[in-house]
Amino acid sequence: MSDYNPKDFETLYDKGAVVREESYHQPGRDYECGCINITDKGAYRITVIDYNSNRHFYLHQNLIAIRYNNTEFKLRHADHKTKLTKRTLNKILPSTVDVFQLDKQWYVEVNGERKEFENGVRIDLKTETTS
Repeated sequence: MSDYNPKDFETLYDKGAVVREESYHQPGRDYECGCINITDKGAYRITVIDYNSNRHFYLHQNLIAIRYNNTEFKLRHADHKTKLTKRTLNKILPSTVDVFQLDKQWYVEVNGERKEFENGVRIDLKTETTS
């Protein structure tokens, strides 16, 4: 893709265009999630950054998805298989894609095609398939 590390939240926050931030931690708290205070308000739970023509989605400053040129998503749970991670992924994905849990296993389903969810699973938005 390019010579940058999309997992490096601080660098992308500084170099990219922040397009959305929502739901922040109160300042002065020790965060169990490891978030770093970015603003006077504290650290945002959800941050969306455009960089290199790609949109990066962070939850608690952990990369959970990249949308490449509006044609493909790469999804991650960032080692946090939580309801909040699933809910946030489903919020940013098209309605034809669903991330869910069944019998303690995570899945991603695209137009009825179910696949086990692994870090780095890709969704092609043109063909609506996973790889």
